[in-house]
Amino acid sequence: MNAITRMTFRTTLAVVIFLALELFGFVGIHEIRVVNNNPFTNPATVFRIADHQIEFADGRILKLEYPLDAEFQTMIKNSENEVGLEPASPESQSIMLCVRRLETNCQLGRPSLVLPLIVHDRPKFAKKFIAWGNLETQQ
Repeated sequence: MNAITRMTFRTTLAVVIFLALELFGFVGIHEIRVVNNNPFTNPATVFRIADHQIEFADGRILKLEYPLDAEFQTMIKNSENEVGLEPASPESQSIMLCVRRLETNCQLGRPSLVLPLIVHDRPKFAKKFIAWGNLETQQ
């Protein structure tokens, strides 16, 4: 009986120490894994950007409601000239223009020792809306 009591005490002490280390942030059981993804459902490659329109590699033209400034053009270049064309609503002819942006996965405060018992997948990229307009095919 004495050996069982000692074993129970040691196991309980080990669990309490582990929980205390996890509580204070020294040990963790959650692993965050960054997964490469494509956030666009309707991707298109940008061929040329003019004042109020964007021409795509497949010949379609998006007539914008307002001109894109230099910041938005830089966002498109950072997105490797690939954008997403999302319908604004099912009953509307308007198209939303989205770019790919890098998701921030802050690992600040991550424990020194991680036992990956629970794995969380996080997407590497997200889409960001930058403009809207009407899509036309080139004649």
